[in-house]
Amino acid sequence: MKTDKLAQTWKNRNSGKSSDQPNEELKPLAFQEPANETAPTQNHNVIQRKHFELDEEHKLSSVKIMLKGGNRIYQPYIGISFIEFDTERGVTIYSGKRKINIEGRNLETLADHLSDLTVDWIQESLTGKDDKKTEIFIEKITSYAE
Repeated sequence: MKTDKLAQTWKNRNSGKSSDQPNEELKPLAFQEPANETAPTQNHNVIQRKHFELDEEHKLSSVKIMLKGGNRIYQPYIGISFIEFDTERGVTIYSGKRKINIEGRNLETLADHLSDLTVDWIQESLTGKDDKKTEIFIEKITSYAE
């Protein structure tokens, strides 16, 4: 179990020392980069598809929704009330007085990743024609304001 390993690491952090001082010098709490930028790492697990991108290693703050005409919606995850998957209507994102409906094929997978806060962006198909070559196909994205 991860918590047992963490507890053991914490317990043994100063083994062999007579004082309770940390093993390394403390670094200042100032960040080296802006908060909205991250340095790429070799472990960074980003999965890019034709119509969406996942970042399975990091929880994201928002999802960028790119519409066919070039318009974009930047939807903060914190503003999402709930996400609904319907086999007939697709995925609907509810956020305050706005609804974003995503229609296409195999969207249950997309809904699962949205609920995990790991989808970086979603792109509507430029042609609207499904060539069945991709895992997920996004035919149409519609945004409604009540």
